[in-house]
Amino acid sequence: MLDAKTAIESLNYEDFYFSTRQVDPGQHYTFQMSRGQLFPNSKQQAKYFISNCQLGMLNCKDVERVEQLLNKHGIKGVYKHTGSKLWVKLQNISDLHNALKLEYGI
Repeated sequence: MLDAKTAIESLNYEDFYFSTRQVDPGQHYTFQMSRGQLFPNSKQQAKYFISNCQLGMLNCKDVERVEQLLNKHGIKGVYKHTGSKLWVKLQNISDLHNALKLEYGI
């Protein structure tokens, strides 16, 4: 298991979001979010994410976005490399759900 710093250091730096892209509230998001390709940025999206979604594979930029939310609420992410070692997956997804609940008052 990896902490955020180790996960970021072990990945090639890519200056784009892979699994934590965001769309404006009101745009269609359910299909992409259910496939682990979008990160919630409104109360409605967070409710949908918590009940129906997981995060996909994460690159270093994605880890930074997830950690920003988790750390804001005193939580640290735990990550694990995928088989190829090119990506990581968040292991404590329930902590992310709790942070989203705190962030959006759900």
